Amino acid sequence: MKNQYVYALLLICVLLIAGCGKISEPVSAGAQQTAPSAAQTPAATSQPVSLELTSAESAKALSRLDLASKSVISTPSMVMKIGDNYVFGIGIVNVMPKSNNFKVVLHFKEAKSNGLATLLEGVDDNTMLDWIGKSRLSIITLDSQEKKVIPLVVEVLPQMGPGKKTEPGSYVFDVDTQYETSMGSWETYALNTLTVRVG
Repeated sequence: MKNQYVYALLLICVLLIAGCGKISEPVSAGAQQTAPSAAQTPAATSQPVSLELTSAESAKALSRLDLASKSVISTPSMVMKIGDNYVFGIGIVNVMPKSNNFKVVLHFKEAKSNGLATLLEGVDDNTMLDWIGKSRLSIITLDSQEKKVIPLVVEVLPQMGPGKKTEPGSYVFDVDTQYETSMGSWETYALNTLTVRVG
């Protein structure tokens, strides 16, 4: 009889463990992420997407700065889907002999279709800048030879222009790292290109 109780207790434990068995793995901050659909996650339990720069992206940018570039993008080209977010790193090193101010200015350059790479029609510059609207870019001060990596958040939105759905293709942004001159104006320090390939 004692064995029956032990067996029953063991069976109940196994059933409880099996019922609680789905454990979700955490997503590293800044990794490529897709927002869950309403069917997958109830609105009450959905979590905000993390928009932090990962140590891997930061390390990529810093290692590329070691190759004598003044400013680099950690991952200059990325394949993404509509709804994806990714945090790129913009690495900057001050090669000037004294401390200076720097900032990053972003411009939408062009969008080309897959295949023949023809320019996509209906793309709007302001709508495309919304794709990087979660980025909080500000002026930074770097001492001579100091390096810093700042985050650049890109979200592939469902529209590429007013009333125009995002189409598959390559979306290119100019990443203009600027420095402040002694006269207080801003000049280009280094120009990079970021390409988002939407499948």
